[in-house]
Amino acid sequence: MVLIPYEDMFALTIFSVHPLDGVISFMPEFFNYVIVITLFIVILFTLIATRIIVHPILTINRVAQNMSSLNFSERLPIRSNDEIGMISNSINSMANELEIALRTHEEKNKALSHDLMQKEKLQLALKQFVADVSHELKTPLSIIHAYTERLEDKHLTDMKGKKYTQVILDENQKMTQLIYNLLELSKLESETYILNRTLYDFNEEIMDTLERFLPLIQEKQLHLTTEITDQGLIYADQELMHLVTNNLMSNAIKHAPALGSIHLSLKIQDHDLVFCIRNSTENMDQIKLDRLWDRFYKADHSRNRDKGGFGLGLSITKSVLDLHGYDCTASFDKDMIQFCFTIKKKAEQ
Repeated sequence: MVLIPYEDMFALTIFSVHPLDGVISFMPEFFNYVIVITLFIVILFTLIATRIIVHPILTINRVAQNMSSLNFSERLPIRSNDEIGMISNSINSMANELEIALRTHEEKNKALSHDLMQKEKLQLALKQFVADVSHELKTPLSIIHAYTERLEDKHLTDMKGKKYTQVILDENQKMTQLIYNLLELSKLESETYILNRTLYDFNEEIMDTLERFLPLIQEKQLHLTTEITDQGLIYADQELMHLVTNNLMSNAIKHAPALGSIHLSLKIQDHDLVFCIRNSTENMDQIKLDRLWDRFYKADHSRNRDKGGFGLGLSITKSVLDLHGYDCTASFDKDMIQFCFTIKKKAEQ
């Protein structure tokens, strides 16, 4: 029974306490539900917090570790404008700057390495050049020295004197030719050389070359075949192209064995003019195609003087063709070696 005051009166109420016992007995089970729901809320909040805060921090840490290993390829995603978004943006900017700096540094290192390699190659080439020139000059100088001493012999006859003098003159001529070839090659390889181009018939140049070398071809009993088009007008330096045909023909005759063959062709191919000369050759396994254009290169490593030459003819030929912009190649065709160059008619027009 409960007495409740109300203004100037009192209210009297009576109720049973029996339902409170039911409520009190239900409380432990109720608290179990409350605990489960609370744990679920806490776990859910933790997952959300991890997703929003912890995961971006772990991502930032991973990217930072990659950057410490000089790996700047990964960037942080920016999904918000809060503090984490600002940090991510700053790290991305830093990665961009570091990547650019690293790439610039690597490019400079590559350029420096390339320069050092080129310098080493140049030094090796210079040493090889000096050695080759010394080798080529050593023999004629020794011969000149020996025959000059013989000229001092008191019992020397006029006939022997003329013979010794002729040998000295021949060797002097060879040295003069060597020096001329070296100067010519140096001039052609300089960047200041200017071509004197004129329009002329390249067919006539080829026929003149064949006529000049015909006695040598007949002397070695070589089988000569030709295949020449009648459309041979080109715009080139005639004097230098004469040097090219002369060198290639001389090289073919020199290295073709007796009773061998030489084939010369001038054809129109895809509107371009293609000149080829091939000759039968021996000891093909000793020839290195990638070195044929090198100065002083000789497939005969013994440098036999009987064949003559200094190994400069093809180098000069390559320089002349490069100046004109003509592509040149060397290749094997069965038991023959072939030299070709292509005159771009469209480019000349």
